[in-house]
Amino acid sequence: MSRSLVIVLIVVATALIAVVGFAIFGYRQTSPIPTSNDSREHGTSAVVLIDFSKSFPASYRSDGSMVYGFRLEDQRALDALATVLAELASGTPMFKTVWTQIQTSSITENPLCPPIEMTHGIIKREHALTTREQVRDTLKKCVATVILQGKDQNILGNFTDISGAIAMASDIGSAQFTERILVILSDFLEDLPPGSTPALFQLNGERVVLLHRPGTDERENISGYLRRIEDWKQKLLQRGAKTVATLPVFAVSETRLRAALRQEELGSSLTVLVDCKENRFPLSSSGTHLLQIGRTLAELSRDMPTPVTALWMSIGTSGFFSKTLPFVEFHPRMIKRDNSMNTVEDFSKVMEELAHSLPSICRGTTSTDISGSLALVCSVDPPAKSSVLVIISDFLDEGAPPPASFHLASGTRVVMIHAASSRDRSDPNAFLARRQAWEKRFLESGAASVCQIPLVTFTRNDLRACLGAKARGK
Repeated sequence: MSRSLVIVLIVVATALIAVVGFAIFGYRQTSPIPTSNDSREHGTSAVVLIDFSKSFPASYRSDGSMVYGFRLEDQRALDALATVLAELASGTPMFKTVWTQIQTSSITENPLCPPIEMTHGIIKREHALTTREQVRDTLKKCVATVILQGKDQNILGNFTDISGAIAMASDIGSAQFTERILVILSDFLEDLPPGSTPALFQLNGERVVLLHRPGTDERENISGYLRRIEDWKQKLLQRGAKTVATLPVFAVSETRLRAALRQEELGSSLTVLVDCKENRFPLSSSGTHLLQIGRTLAELSRDMPTPVTALWMSIGTSGFFSKTLPFVEFHPRMIKRDNSMNTVEDFSKVMEELAHSLPSICRGTTSTDISGSLALVCSVDPPAKSSVLVIISDFLDEGAPPPASFHLASGTRVVMIHAASSRDRSDPNAFLARRQAWEKRFLESGAASVCQIPLVTFTRNDLRACLGAKARGK
């Protein structure tokens, strides 16, 4: 081998050693040391806190005795949440959810169900689920467990440590996931044992949804109750939450939960409030006027922003006691999907069923808290892009004074379908003055238009005209 070739080989070998050495040592020196932020999974954690104090999963019987257990509307809300979380799980590389309880001392309690995880990719974690269907089915089993345990008085707590539960939730997955969700189902009335100190908590950019309803020992009127929910919302934002949305339990649906988590407006909202005093809608009549309203609203939904949600409520003696039928959603699609309403015909049938059912839930009503019912209906956050509010009543507001305040979603179209009270026989002018006062109040509360129709002469064309160009605006 010639001397010049040996020199060339030595130079090449030296260069290769230098390149390899730089690659090894240079990588070690330039790669950052993992930190708590950089090492987090690019995934989502969801913590669900459920009020397990004796004042929440409980109801009074007609004889005044108490029966323990979550209400049907609670179960519907949790089932909807299970479906939405399963959808989230399928769209993120790593997902973990923990469902736990608000108790007398929340930080010492165990989860209601084992932690549920879902992973994507080649490497699977032990015991992790791999499909959306598996997550959904597992979460539905968890909901069933929650409902069953809520009936056991021995499991329920005597006090309500909400702050401790949130403090515990903020630690679950806070250093591992880039997206964090916190959902709380409660009356948000914190009640600690004597001598206890409220837990301090700091959130880490969670998207929070407050699912609320009054418990059995509600101490406030409607305004005080909603003020308490708003106070918790502001406290959570001040303590580090990224967003906070509030939803009354009766208005929870899959669509509204998605909108609440994304802080996006819904498509359209249809709300029908019915005053059943004076036997206006006897069961024998099958609610003829209610059927017409249901069919017409379904027909008009063709031209409304989608998806469309619908709520039917019987106005009670207090907003707290107003009764609602199951919340429904309409998603117009060319290709029909299972377990969803995709055609106007399907939506119309469901609206007819709701109209038929409403008289059966409002029997025995003797007075109506219109303001309180409206305040609860209007507490949905975020609001819809387009809202229609239909109220059938004599517009006697008989809730506890002062009347609860409410704020309609911007652009709400209000339809007042009115019928005089038997009390108006001696002074018909009072009925007219009352309706004028309500129309003014609706406009001042954010309505884009208000239209009035007498119940005794109501037709579907009246409703079509009211929701068209003839309605009276500001």
